[in-house]
Amino acid sequence: MPEFGGFEIFLILCVALIVLGPKQLPQLARTLGLWIGRLRRSFNSFKQDIEREVGMDDVRRQLHNEQIMAEMKDLEDTSNTIHQEVESSFQFPSSKSSKSNDTLPDPLTKSN
Repeated sequence: MPEFGGFEIFLILCVALIVLGPKQLPQLARTLGLWIGRLRRSFNSFKQDIEREVGMDDVRRQLHNEQIMAEMKDLEDTSNTIHQEVESSFQFPSSKSSKSNDTLPDPLTKSN
């Protein structure tokens, strides 16, 4: 975008004064001011709409993530409950059991 310094603006105003004359220059300035104001308001309105939509997307994304985290917590709780039930239903032999219980008969040999 071109940058206008003080000298460039002064030069544009001098050319406009020469081309349009002193009677039409204030009317042109007023019209340009109105159009610039309308463009700014339209741009700001568009910008606010975009920011509002982006904010809504962030809220939706956060709610979705919270829902997923709650489901994961429920699954973890269910998994822990099942794990505890399985452990309590199976009683593992203690390591201090007698030696006769540690050895199992050989299934390949015939016992009479």
